[in-house]
Parts: sequence; structure tokens; C-alpha cells
Amino acid sequence: MPGWDSLQTVTQVHGIFEMLGLVLLVVLVACAAAAYFGLRAGIWPDQLTFAGMRLRGDIVAVAAAAAVAILIGAQVVAFAYGQRKDMLAETAVAARAQQALKPLADRGARQETEVAKLHQLLRDSERKLNEAEAELSAAMAKIAKFEFVQASKRLSDDEKAVLVAALKPFAGQRVTVASIRDDEDGKAFAEDVIAVLEAAGWDHGGDAGIMFRQWDRDPVGIEVTLNETDARAGRISEGTKMLVNVVREFGLAADNTVYLNGEVPEGAVEVRVGRKLRK
Repeated sequence: MPGWDSLQTVTQVHGIFEMLGLVLLVVLVACAAAAYFGLRAGIWPDQLTFAGMRLRGDIVAVAAAAAVAILIGAQVVAFAYGQRKDMLAETAVAARAQQALKPLADRGARQETEVAKLHQLLRDSERKLNEAEAELSAAMAKIAKFEFVQASKRLSDDEKAVLVAALKPFAGQRVTVASIRDDEDGKAFAEDVIAVLEAAGWDHGGDAGIMFRQWDRDPVGIEVTLNETDARAGRISEGTKMLVNVVREFGLAADNTVYLNGEVPEGAVEVRVGRKLRK
């Protein structure tokens, strides 16, 4: 049908056929009314014969039938175009609604995309935070381990206090201290031992009694070394015995060995200091 997909054309055609049907209906009604009133009033030519009346009646019947057929056709076409008009109107309304909603849909899609990006950014931030926390924990563990190792290389305050208390009754005991040359850890440990001996009143003779040596075998922990002559003669002072006992009790000696050396001055004890043993 012409203009079947155009709402404007369909609306115009529908209006035309509705108007045509209305006009035909008015004409038919007018003709019928005229014939009716003409018959009642007797307004017919005198010379009209029966055959003429029959011929005219046939013509009128054919014309009326044609008019009715046209009227029916017009109404059918008008109905079809009316249905099509309603369908196209609904489609147009839906299209306008969809067009009106499109910006909202686009904005919603953009918002969903932005939300998805924010979620991804949040996940990335959480992952980086977890990684940073893990790295921080690892670093803190290393620091704690380092601090523990560093602390384990020195005498604690409690160890110093107990050692001083144990050795103080033997103040005046002659002692020399020897540690490994060029060993910073051993030197720090030796300084702690010297501080304990000084606090206990033991006599190391000043700088002359503190030595740094290079041995064929470096000492491990604290090694108590006696004058060989004194040891074989049984001349071991009570302070020396206490020193041997406390270094064993505190695990500052690698074993129970007491070393003998003829170079140690008689009546003195030599404390050889290596690196502190880790407990």
C-alpha cells in the first residue's frame, strides 16, 4: 500500500477514506430520503411507463450497490490504515521513548564502567597494600633478627650484673684479657668482659693487661687460661675457680676445658675472648 511505512502518509490516507466513506454515506442517505419523500408526495412524471420505471429502478439499484461497495471498500481501507496508523504511532512513541532514555542508558553504562574501574583500582590498591605490608613484615623480621643477632654478640645487663656479683668477692684478682685482632664483634664482646672485670674490682693492669692477638686457633666464647706451673701445682685461686664456673653456667664457654699456658704470669688468669656463643 502507498505510504504504508510513513505515519504521516498513513494518517492522511486514513482521514481521506474516512471522509470518503462519510460522504458516500451522506449521499446514500440523501438519495434514499429523496426517493422516499418523492414517492410519498407523488412527484413522478406522468409519462413515466412501467418499463421506464423498471429501467430507472435498475440504474438506481446498480448505483446504490456501487455506492455501498465503495462505502464498504472505503471503510475497509480506512480500517486497515487506522490499524496501521495506531501501530506506527506506538512504534514512534516507543522510538521517542527509547531515544529519550538513550542518554540515561549511556550515562548508566559510563557509570558502570567508572564503577568497574574504581573496583579494579581498589583491588590493585589492596594488592599493593598487601604487598607493602608483606615487605614491611619481612623488613621488620630482618630488623628483629639483626637486633637479636647484635644483642646476642654482647653481654646483657642481667648477665653483667650476675657476673659482677659473682666475681666481686674476689676483687684484686690479677687478670689479663686477650681478644682476636681486627674482629669487631669479638672486640665488642671483649669490652663487655673488661667492663665486668673492672666493675668486680679485678686487676687487669690497665692497657698492659688488654691485648689483641692473632692465634693459630681463635678462641670461641670465653676461654679461661691458667699459668701451667700454678695449675700443675694446684695453686688455683678461688676467684679463678669462680670465673671458670660462671662462664660455664652462662654458656659463655664452648666446653668445660681449662687451658694451660706457660706465658700467663704466675698468680694471674688470662681470659681469651672470641665471639660470644649464641644460645
